[in-house]
Amino acid sequence: MIHAGILTGNLGHRRAGVANYIYHLVSHLKSNLNITTIGHHGSIQLPQVENLAPYYPLIPYNTLLWSFGVALQKSNLKKLDFVHNPAQFPLPKPCHSRYVVTIHDITAITMPEYHTRYRTLYSCWFLPTNIKRAGHIISDSVATKNDIIKSFSIPDEQISVIPLAADIQFRPCNEEGIQRVKSAYSLHRPFVLFVGTIEPRKNLPSLLRAFSILIKHHPEYNLVIAGQNGWKYSEVYRIVEQLSLTSNIIFLTYVSHEDLPALYCAAALFVLPSWYEGFGLPPLEAMQCGVPVIVSDRGSLPEIVGPGGCMVSPDDPVAISEAMIVYLTDNEKRKEQIRYNLARAKIFSWDRCAEETQMVYRKLME
Repeated sequence: MIHAGILTGNLGHRRAGVANYIYHLVSHLKSNLNITTIGHHGSIQLPQVENLAPYYPLIPYNTLLWSFGVALQKSNLKKLDFVHNPAQFPLPKPCHSRYVVTIHDITAITMPEYHTRYRTLYSCWFLPTNIKRAGHIISDSVATKNDIIKSFSIPDEQISVIPLAADIQFRPCNEEGIQRVKSAYSLHRPFVLFVGTIEPRKNLPSLLRAFSILIKHHPEYNLVIAGQNGWKYSEVYRIVEQLSLTSNIIFLTYVSHEDLPALYCAAALFVLPSWYEGFGLPPLEAMQCGVPVIVSDRGSLPEIVGPGGCMVSPDDPVAISEAMIVYLTDNEKRKEQIRYNLARAKIFSWDRCAEETQMVYRKLME
């Protein structure tokens, strides 16, 4: 039986982003693998599955110290057939001779203007080492794969594209669930929804300008921005004031994981005009919930919504507003896109992600 080591790091208790990917990957890998997760006490709670054994090196609860420490554990990890780094943990050198790494995006290198200086330096230091020394690389999207090839001259055959998936809890909700969430978050008017961290890469200024055009024709709508304040968030609040949108914008800095599906279902429309996404889960979650979705035509987003999805230029607020008006006023087009979205979303699953990841493991063992 193959003995796999999967780095889980110190990702904390909250299952979101990369932690969610690791949780589902471990949950769905087949039982013909013996899995040792290499993490830290207090990190994400892993599922109860067969053949899973946690290993906690005695390393301080700090990402950099943990990463250096794991790299020094090579002698203790020889019993493993290979090690998978699923979160771009910044190892200064591979901790095993057979080493596979998942790269979610490299925008800290290719688009440094959308990241803090610390994150850019951090990525420029560690990411090239992880990529160049890996026996095989997994990327979430073709867009990220192309970035890796262009930036690091990695052979095409050394990178496998394995898309992520949305949780099965994201599905159409009943009216009772929708009304409960509307009441809980004081959402008394129809609304357009954005879900994501408030940061420059998400391109909220373009969405705000598009929304200001929309409400000139349809003043009954609000824009709900569900996400925490990130890097350089103050610009978004400044534009809200500048465009006199204060009464039409609702900021929800925290929405529970349990309430999020119903929030999607309650929305008239979901919009994500990002400059780049390595893999954008919110549009996929909205699609599974049966909501019309508008995304930018950049990064991985066209791969998620597919050829029948609605894509717009992120730097064109007029085009974004026109697309919103179509799906808010044309009932036939709205129904058509909802049907398409529900069918398209079915091609993404954690079973597929795990199965294709195991194919990479087998290739690594050849």
